[in-house]
Amino acid sequence: MKNNDLIEGLDKIRFTKNLTDIPLLFFVISAVIFFTLKALDMGEWFLPIYQLSFVGAFIGFAMTFVQHFIKCPNCTKRFNVKTNGPFFYFNIFTRKCLNCGIKVNKSNINDYDNNL
Repeated sequence: MKNNDLIEGLDKIRFTKNLTDIPLLFFVISAVIFFTLKALDMGEWFLPIYQLSFVGAFIGFAMTFVQHFIKCPNCTKRFNVKTNGPFFYFNIFTRKCLNCGIKVNKSNINDYDNNL
């Protein structure tokens, strides 16, 4: 696999991570704003935005299941899952492959010639 294939694969992983992280972050921020404004008796106008953030949270939650099956373009193992015998470690917020260590931001791509 050449560097162009690695870059393309890492870009796809970054895109799916953004589809997970951004809606979940939007939900958390809107929940904090809504409950702060509600405590100040000004939450009525923000209620539709807060309710719409549940759609984003659902999209982010659904994308966590998609991320579980994304394969690393370098080692072809699951990007967010580290298996060790019958045990596994799962981290959806990781920014590097849990198996080979290649980073999503491509800062260490030159260290990987795909000789695995």
